[in-house]
Amino acid sequence: MTSADIALTEVSGNTVSARAYVYAISAGADVVKIGKAKNPGNRLKELQTSHHQPLVLLYSLECAAGEVAAVEREAHYLLRRHRLEGEWFKVDGDYAMRAICQALDIVRIRENLGEAGKTPRTDAAERLVRKIPEHAREDCAWKTARQFECELRELQRKMKEAAA
Repeated sequence: MTSADIALTEVSGNTVSARAYVYAISAGADVVKIGKAKNPGNRLKELQTSHHQPLVLLYSLECAAGEVAAVEREAHYLLRRHRLEGEWFKVDGDYAMRAICQALDIVRIRENLGEAGKTPRTDAAERLVRKIPEHAREDCAWKTARQFECELRELQRKMKEAAA
C-alpha cells in the first residue's frame, strides 16, 4: 500500500487524506494488534522500531476517515475477551480480519439506522444494540452483516409493538 493508493483532497493548500485504514499487525502466530492509521505500511515501520519480534501487516481495511475510529472501537469490542494489553489480542490473523470486517458492517448498519432508528422518546438504535445479549454480541464477528441487520430490525419491530 502506498500513499498514492489513498484518495487525497486539498484543504487550504494542505493535502489531507479522506480515507484511513483499520489494520491487523501480527507479532507471532496468535498475537495481533488492531489499530487505525492513514498509512498502515508506515505504521508497521513505526511499531517495528520498538518491538523485539518481527511484525507483519496481515490485513488493512480502507474506511472513510470519519468512520475509522468507530470501526476500530467496534473491532476492539468484538475481540475484548481476547485482549492481552491495549490494542493487542490473542487471536489468529483470520479471526482478527473477520472482526474488522464485521465491525465495519456494524458501524455502517448503525449509520444507516440514523434518524430512522430514533424516536422522540428514545434513541432506538442504541437501545437495539444494547438489547442484543452479551453472548450473541460476541458472536457478531462470525455473523454476516445481513444477519445482524435482520436481528436489529426484528428487535426494532418488537419495541414498536411493545410501545403501542
